[in-house]
Amino acid sequence: MGEVRTKVRLTNLIDEERAHLGDIPADQVRTYEADGLIDTGAVASALPVHVVERLGLRSSSQRVVEMADGSKSNADVV
Repeated sequence: MGEVRTKVRLTNLIDEERAHLGDIPADQVRTYEADGLIDTGAVASALPVHVVERLGLRSSSQRVVEMADGSKSNADVV
């Protein structure tokens, strides 16, 4: 079974809407780009803490997650 990888761009939706309304300049919309490994069997999305902070998101909880290479890391569930 192969891996599914793609470039992803995550955007703070509230920032995007504020930019659309003219409340903030478009260049102030917080985004994050990365290469992503797509888990087709996942039941939740988890992001590294530094990504959540960069995007200005609010997490619902934190968990220790296991990466594809077997390493473990803290992640926020959003």
